[in-house]
Amino acid sequence: MQQSERASEPSRVVPALVLLDFSFKPVSYNEEAIRILTYTSDSKMTSSITSLMETQLRSILAPVCLPASGGKLVEFRSGRRNYVASLVPLSHQRHGSSDGDSSIFYGLLLDRRPCTIVDISLISEQFRLTPRERETLRLLATGLTTTEIGERMDISPHTVKAFCRLIMSKMQVSSRSGIIGKLFQVSR
Repeated sequence: MQQSERASEPSRVVPALVLLDFSFKPVSYNEEAIRILTYTSDSKMTSSITSLMETQLRSILAPVCLPASGGKLVEFRSGRRNYVASLVPLSHQRHGSSDGDSSIFYGLLLDRRPCTIVDISLISEQFRLTPRERETLRLLATGLTTTEIGERMDISPHTVKAFCRLIMSKMQVSSRSGIIGKLFQVSR
């Protein structure tokens, strides 16, 4: 595959994952987790990525009383976006250990959360949106960018913009923010 072909392929949405040890210190994490946990509007921040992540993780996990079993959901904010962190205890049995030496680890999944819940189906019926326009509206309401919506729907950003223009026309607004405003106006 040539480099130009790779560049034109849409990138896939990658979940943000952090592996924590028994004391809730990060053991491993992916790039998406780093992006979310180290996001700051202060460009003068000079701390290391690890210390920024540990600080953010402490603030996310501090109010949570962790049970020995079951996942725990925590809502938090990074920049202007809302997220839900799902914490799941994982047990790890060491290979070659005859004494049953096991450790507890935790998996932390960070997922984007819409700012409010709006009944898209009612609005879609009211404005006679097609299924693809409805899906575009749902993703737009969660705060995703044109590129992110295109990746989720497996379409180009130009097609997303076309769907947004159709939605704007049907809702009789002139901008994406007008769509969101109309959503809140209609859902009251």
